[in-house]
Amino acid sequence: MKYVIAILLVLFAFSGCTQVQQQEQITVTLQVHDVEANLVFEKEINSVKGASAFEVLQQNNIPMETDDFGFGVFIKSIAGVVPEENQYLGLNVNEEYSQVGISDIKLENGMIIDFSVEEIDESQVFEEPQEQ
Repeated sequence: MKYVIAILLVLFAFSGCTQVQQQEQITVTLQVHDVEANLVFEKEINSVKGASAFEVLQQNNIPMETDDFGFGVFIKSIAGVVPEENQYLGLNVNEEYSQVGISDIKLENGMIIDFSVEEIDESQVFEEPQEQ
């Protein structure tokens, strides 16, 4: 019986020693450029490492208009910048064109998220063949 009580006391003592992992605090920069490449909006945002970039934009009340297509979010306008016809908001991360959408970007410390108005290159637009 003494051994059972001793084991329970040891287990109880060690149960309080579990270490709570704290999430790493980070700072990222959001930038928005207009069609003339003028910086029209910039904000440093505090978050945690690995957070979704889109969720952090929402939590920080960044004004934006979006469409959710189920596979990801498309940002139609942000911080008052609205692309015109034949334009779109390009998404760059650390000065490189992003290969994933905003909802798939996991934040890292010092990251720069940049939206800029880009012209649609009509030569790259896929057109379906006409039926004859």
